[in-house]
Amino acid sequence: MKRIARLLSLLLLTLIVLSGHVKPGAIVDAQTGFHYYFPLVVVDPNDVRFNSIGPSGGTVTCIKIDPNNSDVVYTGTWGNGIYKSEDRGVTWMHISEGFQAGFVFDLSIDPKNSNHILASAYRFGVYESKDGGASWYRAGGMPDETVVYAIDFNPNNPSIVYAAVREATIYSPTLHYPGGVYKSINGGSNWFRMSNGLADDYVYDVAIDPNNVNVLYTAMHKTGVYKSIDGANTWFSVNNNIHYKDVRSIAINPDNSTIYAGMYDGKGVAISANGGASWTPLGSSLSQELYVYHLKLDPYDQKALYLATPTGLHRCTGNPYPVATSSCGLIAHSNVYVYDLALDEQSADSAGKITTIYTGLLDHGLYKSTDSGTSFAPSYIGIRANTIVSVLNDPTQLSILYASAFGRGVYKSTNAGQSWVPINTGLGSRNVNQLIFRPGNPNVIYAATQNAGIFITNNAGATWSSVNNGISAAGVQFDIVPETPSTAVFDHPTAYAWMDPVDIEAMRVGKDDPTTMEIFSGFPDILSIGIDPANPARMVAGTAGQGILKSDDYGATWSQSGVTSWNIYDFLVDPAQSVYTHYAGISGLGILASDNSRYGWTMTNTGMHSGVDVFGLDMIAPGKYYAATDSGMYRTDNAGGLWSSKGLSGIVLNDVLVDPTASNIVWAAGSDGLYRSFNGGGLWRGVGYENLNNRFLTIADGYGESSVYFGMSGGNIYVIEP
Repeated sequence: MKRIARLLSLLLLTLIVLSGHVKPGAIVDAQTGFHYYFPLVVVDPNDVRFNSIGPSGGTVTCIKIDPNNSDVVYTGTWGNGIYKSEDRGVTWMHISEGFQAGFVFDLSIDPKNSNHILASAYRFGVYESKDGGASWYRAGGMPDETVVYAIDFNPNNPSIVYAAVREATIYSPTLHYPGGVYKSINGGSNWFRMSNGLADDYVYDVAIDPNNVNVLYTAMHKTGVYKSIDGANTWFSVNNNIHYKDVRSIAINPDNSTIYAGMYDGKGVAISANGGASWTPLGSSLSQELYVYHLKLDPYDQKALYLATPTGLHRCTGNPYPVATSSCGLIAHSNVYVYDLALDEQSADSAGKITTIYTGLLDHGLYKSTDSGTSFAPSYIGIRANTIVSVLNDPTQLSILYASAFGRGVYKSTNAGQSWVPINTGLGSRNVNQLIFRPGNPNVIYAATQNAGIFITNNAGATWSSVNNGISAAGVQFDIVPETPSTAVFDHPTAYAWMDPVDIEAMRVGKDDPTTMEIFSGFPDILSIGIDPANPARMVAGTAGQGILKSDDYGATWSQSGVTSWNIYDFLVDPAQSVYTHYAGISGLGILASDNSRYGWTMTNTGMHSGVDVFGLDMIAPGKYYAATDSGMYRTDNAGGLWSSKGLSGIVLNDVLVDPTASNIVWAAGSDGLYRSFNGGGLWRGVGYENLNNRFLTIADGYGESSVYFGMSGGNIYVIEP
């Protein structure tokens, strides 16, 4: 009888899977190699689209100006898809209908048909629009997991298009880099691989010689520059005496076909005036150790070569064009990562000098200059691509929201997210990992920051002051392993962990030196803060790699708690318990617990998987808690004495929230989706799978009849209304 019951259960499960209402329970992610196992996740039949709110701005990775109408500008973002402006960047509208991914490396506009646009969708190849971005469709021919770094139309025949790609790979110590060049002969609707003769390497960029469109050059990840003279049918290396081979960007002078190769790792620019037969470093860029992420030559005034770097926008000038001895200097965005720039060719003055320049920045949105780069101003109203790692809703005034937009500090809304203002006066870091109210007084907020310690506001964000007395300001030292992500050097330990390590390095770190030892001066990174609701003077703070700190005077002074290592991601305080009242979610060990003294901590991770990272904690009722981990959800009903799995195994969960009005309803924020359970974790429902960004980092209560708020990796804040 039991065997028959099992067979019937398997048959029913098979029918459900085939009907498309269950998220498959055994998936191999080609990028990470992780296996996802049962229990299965049912797709919520009441699935909803989220309403995107939050401050304008965020990370803009690429910019393209309509060659036939410079009023129209497109941007790709890192987390929220594609935006379009029809008023030269004054305002922006989201145009991602049908687009599959929120993460975009490049856009390209058909030079003879402005409504025809191609865009890279991270891990999903190329998408095509034939209506100016109103709708998008996936192109054929590229395998799953393909990352497209650059797309280039043939200027004479836009039916021919080239794409620089990284193909699917499971990252391993062997440092295998499958990639190549793809070509389309029907305007980007279908693609085929054209990599005969290329090294087995990622391709970051393709450049077409405007003087001979059959001549192409590639920027390779580790193998320098390759050339084709037959429209990508065959390739050969042109690296004779090139001084470095991690090449990110290629540009060609339309006047004389001189090649400029922008390099990473502080190696600046290499120049070839003979088709790649030999190369010379652009000395000023090399002496300044510039990491060149993107470069662009002024098409009208070849005296100007622009370099987008992690340390700002630089310009190299020469006469009649930049050569090895030309000078390069910073012109804007000092110490800000500039991903891309666009020159409005239609803005050239009577002397042929381009006056309008756009720049796309890490965290800080889009900027625009109308005076040839002398000054830049924000131009991102409507673009919402911030990484939101913490959200608070004032329980006494439901229209008031606070959010940490990573890299930009703290923002506040007094109208339920319709508009936002920065509230950073006195705040020592714009990298805020967590915001937390003082229990009973929402005008008092603590901010846990990167490298600047802890800050407090006593006036609802009007001003901030540091509360770091007793926190050691000694430097923190980390090893950087070659091309392997280390949470120590990334802004948020879970925000980018899903990416290929090489892409993380390119997007966030700005370094790729396998022997480098980084020294971070200042305070240790504060990842989390916990406050005892029964006695708010009693606090704990979790650090990155330096353990747990404690305070007994509302954070005025701090001391060690007996834990001096590990990353401490979250706290839960349960004053109703007689033994352990404070719980810490940590890296590698799961849960540590302590009494009210908060000195001396005990592991309470029985039942959890080995090496567990606990990223989020929440309380159902006294003694009953959930833990969101790097591989699913756990629950305890005896104050941490024993934990049991509550599903979502193999999925990285960054946060958990128990509905304050119905404890059987639980939300889980995952790195590949949002999940909801209506029965205390017995069955999970995937929510919002038609959204183009499923990288959820944090969840916040919407009190009473208010909403639930979700912080995204690059997708700003999503809200589900009641």
